[in-house]
Amino acid sequence: MLLGLAASRALESVEPGGEWTTVRLPAESPEHALVDLLRLGADVEVLEPADLRARVIATIEAMAATYPRPARVVRPPRASRTSTPRES
Repeated sequence: MLLGLAASRALESVEPGGEWTTVRLPAESPEHALVDLLRLGADVEVLEPADLRARVIATIEAMAATYPRPARVVRPPRASRTSTPRES
C-alpha cells in the first residue's frame, strides 16, 4: 500500500480534474503525513498546512544535498578527422 489506509480511501472517491487535482487527506499525525506524501515523489505538492509544507521542503532539500549532481564535464569539441589519400 503506497499510502496509509485512510488516505487511500479518501483518494478512491476523487475524480481527476485536469493536470492537477486538489485533495484533502486525513492523517494520523504530521509525521505520518510526511512519510505518506514523500512516497508520492514529484507527483504531489503539499499546499497546506504550512508547517507540513515546510517539513516536506526541508526533507527534500536534505535529500538533494545527500545526492548532489556531479559536476558537468565540458569536453573540447572533437577534431574532425579528414582522410587523406595514402601514397602507394
